[in-house]
Amino acid sequence: MDSNDVDRACQPDSRFRKQPEQSERPVLDMSPIEDMEMIISEAMEFNNPVHFSVFMR
Repeated sequence: MDSNDVDRACQPDSRFRKQPEQSERPVLDMSPIEDMEMIISEAMEFNNPVHFSVFMR
């Protein structure tokens, strides 16, 4: 066993990913959220129904 073998043996398994820290949060694109806000506000103003669809990956 040489020093390269020891280094490889001490490295974490690549199958296990580091968990994100608690302080990391995703950055949201506000444009679609603002569009939905406008659509819902207009529907409520004119008493129109709003239909939602959910797409699963």
